[in-house]
Amino acid sequence: MSTEDTISLALDQLRESNAVEALLDDTEWPVDAWRCALAQDAAIPSVRTLVLPELTWTAALLARLPKLFPSVESLTIAWKSDGVSARPTLADALVPWWDAGLTKFDCAFAREWGATEPPARPARFADTLEALVLRDLRRDGLAEVLRAVGALARLSELTVGVIDEPSVALTRLPSLRSFTCEFDPKAKLVATFDSPSLRSLSVALRRRAVPVCLRLSGTLPSLETLSLQQRHDDRTSFDTPSLVALIAGAANTLTSVTLSTGDPWPLALSIAECLAARRDPSLSTLPALTVARRYAYDGGGTAAERAEDFARMCAIRGLGFKLDPLSWLTVVDRPAHLLATLEEMATLEGVSLRGEIHSFLLEQPALFAHFPAARSVNVFHARALTSDGLDALLRALPALAHLTLINGSNPAMDRLTLRSQSLESARFTHFHQLKTWAFDAPALRRLELDNCETNPAEGATAPFNTDAFWLYGDFSERVCKSIFDGEPQSHLPALRELYLWNNPFGYGQLAALEALRVDVTCAVGHRTLETLAIQNLAHLRSLTLKNVPNLRRLSVSTTDDEGPGTTWLAQADLAGLPEGCEIDLCSLTPGRVGLTLP
Repeated sequence: MSTEDTISLALDQLRESNAVEALLDDTEWPVDAWRCALAQDAAIPSVRTLVLPELTWTAALLARLPKLFPSVESLTIAWKSDGVSARPTLADALVPWWDAGLTKFDCAFAREWGATEPPARPARFADTLEALVLRDLRRDGLAEVLRAVGALARLSELTVGVIDEPSVALTRLPSLRSFTCEFDPKAKLVATFDSPSLRSLSVALRRRAVPVCLRLSGTLPSLETLSLQQRHDDRTSFDTPSLVALIAGAANTLTSVTLSTGDPWPLALSIAECLAARRDPSLSTLPALTVARRYAYDGGGTAAERAEDFARMCAIRGLGFKLDPLSWLTVVDRPAHLLATLEEMATLEGVSLRGEIHSFLLEQPALFAHFPAARSVNVFHARALTSDGLDALLRALPALAHLTLINGSNPAMDRLTLRSQSLESARFTHFHQLKTWAFDAPALRRLELDNCETNPAEGATAPFNTDAFWLYGDFSERVCKSIFDGEPQSHLPALRELYLWNNPFGYGQLAALEALRVDVTCAVGHRTLETLAIQNLAHLRSLTLKNVPNLRRLSVSTTDDEGPGTTWLAQADLAGLPEGCEIDLCSLTPGRVGLTLP
């Protein structure tokens, strides 16, 4: 079957199915085949939404589209260059539809209106069009478009991409509610707005080879959301005085401001001070302020610069604003190395630190006091954290509910202290220097110790052997004993889930060291515990589980730790488990498990 026949068959099926949508953007039909298809006389009146593929469209082909799809209300079309065919103009794409009832027109190929004056605009087009999307408009293209379409009665959404436009004036669209624009200027750009109904304004500046500044002016008395984005580099910028003046007129209607620029904090502080001063005191809440800062891998990032950024951030909070979210405050300790990222602080309730953290927050945990509402803290590679630092962090966060700390190999982190009235879950991963602990967290429901160990006594390790397993210390085993035997350093009355996991693989010879042996007798047990998972706790000598009336799931996975016939799992006493408890036991040595289960 030829391509033309394929298209004809597809269109016939579309015609017979009475489909409301025709999404043809994934087809690979060549232009010649489309020329043949568009020559058909039989229209497809059922289609209301039409998405066409990116092709080397010609003016003649574009003129035929309304005849084949006479009832289209939403049209999306793009143009692809073949280096030979003449590029259609915006008039070629738009004018054929002026006699149709389009409500949305999305065109991604028209770069200019054309050399001739646009023809008269029929009334029907003006009365139906609600959304207009035009990309890559050349110099004066937007002005010509606005002059052509005039005062569209129902146009509420306008999105444009403007290349090398010296000025933009948005003054003749009384029904406009949303304006999104990406500018790619070569010199200073002035944008003037006089749109009393505009509620959403989004402006982006593309990268340029020369410095460019955008000056905004006008009045936007109904503006609710404002987004400013500066892409790729610091050569483009927004003129702060004109922007603040524009925002001043919308101080009582703005609900959110989003900034994504090279150095957003001075601009954010100027905007925040303007809104705080101009906003009606009777309004209960200030706008949500989103500040996004790009990563900075090279240059800058001194301690003084970080402290200045942090001070600006706190100043904005001090004015009563929510940083929603505060994202990507990059902390750099030396050139070409990202050390920390403060992100995901939605309404300041979640703090996530990533990277190798050697300075800033973890070495100054009292700074967390600036976030009293924080309920979640996640720290990845917490190498700067000390035992005293963890104490200070918990004191600074009275509302903290969820804590995750990963890879705290700092020798100064040798004591694990959890003293918190609000903490509900805690996860510690790869803390290898721990010796003691103290848990006093009456609300804690979940505790996870993942490869948290202490080095065994000096000289106790057998000779190095790359074919054997790692000899872990007995930190997790002692924590297990402490919780179930009622020792005073573990006060966790609300604990529901306990996970104690070790990785069996590493360096060193697996050996039985009597000094590290731990017996868990479950003398006191635990009344609220529902899930217990233990994996590769090599230094358990015996495990008895009783006095755990609410335990619903027990998961145990272990390896032979002392040679054939001596694994502790074979002697585990599980007779005291409640009826209905789900038990999952796994020994990596076949035949080692021989238990009488309840």
